[in-house]
Amino acid sequence: MISINKIEYYLVFIFALANYFLPTEVTFSIALLGVIFSVWGRGIQKEHLQVLTIPLILLGLGFINAYKNDFTLVVKDVYYYFNPIIVFSFGYVCAYYLSVDKFFKVWIVLGVILALAYLFNHNWGSNYTSVRDMRLEEGVASYVVIIALVIHLIKIARKEYLFPKPIRYTFLAILSLSSIIAVSRTFLLVFIILIVFGTGQLKFKKYFILKFVLISLMGLVVTFALVNFQVEDRSSFMGKLLNSVDEVAISDYNDLGEINNNWRGFEAFMGWEQINRGNLLEWIVGQGFGKSTPIGLEIQLGEEYFTEIPYFHNGYITLILKTGIIGLLIYIGFFVRLSIKNLKEEFIYNDDYEICKNIITGLAITLLLTTFIISGWLNKSTLAPVIFSLGYFISAKENIKDFYEEENIEDN
Repeated sequence: MISINKIEYYLVFIFALANYFLPTEVTFSIALLGVIFSVWGRGIQKEHLQVLTIPLILLGLGFINAYKNDFTLVVKDVYYYFNPIIVFSFGYVCAYYLSVDKFFKVWIVLGVILALAYLFNHNWGSNYTSVRDMRLEEGVASYVVIIALVIHLIKIARKEYLFPKPIRYTFLAILSLSSIIAVSRTFLLVFIILIVFGTGQLKFKKYFILKFVLISLMGLVVTFALVNFQVEDRSSFMGKLLNSVDEVAISDYNDLGEINNNWRGFEAFMGWEQINRGNLLEWIVGQGFGKSTPIGLEIQLGEEYFTEIPYFHNGYITLILKTGIIGLLIYIGFFVRLSIKNLKEEFIYNDDYEICKNIITGLAITLLLTTFIISGWLNKSTLAPVIFSLGYFISAKENIKDFYEEENIEDN
């Protein structure tokens, strides 16, 4: 009979591939299956439930005023909020069965497979005039690729090699090429955050404040330059980068052309208008699951047309609308606390423990920042690999800690 260890191992592969090739419902089902197998084999661990406290509270807040809304939409919202809990939990339980080094190897191999799938999916016979043309044809690569690239770079920088030299640099070239061709604003943001924090460059030590201030100033200078620099082609990478602030700025637009160019800012404005229609209780705990926002026009999302939207690119608007100010504060508090806790921690059990805590910080900050542009934790498709990885590294870090503490007890 096949062991649960092997089942979880294979499910990780299927999960990552399904996330890129198949609908999100399939990815969710695979993650759920992985959690069920683990619970069947090991039961529910107390530490697992403790780390899920905040996401479960968000789920509870959404039910308070849900009775006022359409039942079908309530069910959809429950799935929307429950999805990241299951994906995170799947990552968490996988740490019981995959050691850190084994997970690194698996994730890097998966990254290479998905990078190759992305590269070979292009029509290389076409007359491309730029990398941009190639990316427009296929879109962005899986976030497994960017996480795999960062992990691979961290291990190489630490001279802790997981693969023989020829394979090591072949993998690095494939992951790098795919990331360059697939680069988008969010892809680039995630890479920078994971590299800076995943390598432990920022810690609560002697020069932390100085480094943080310098990086913040650089960010402000770049933002100012982007806002004041003009480019004609808004569809190019540079054009999108330069118009990033305008696109997400919460503002009302009357012209359909402006709405199209600044859709994220427009939908956030309409969401904010809906929030302002709520009473005091709805401001505090939200208008509940099932609440959607009329936008005053008909839009096409996928194959369907809508006059109301249930979710926003700006996940903070979604949080306030569904779970209120309380939901917003505990959501931010969850990721800020997770980041600061791992930044401040100085005691290191071993190298894997240090890598885990650094990557946890990077992933937590990634989800916090991407909530503003692609829903962060509430993104059930694109960012599923990030959420899965966060669950894995939190669990792996605790497992390493428990192992060394048990050894100390036995020695004493």
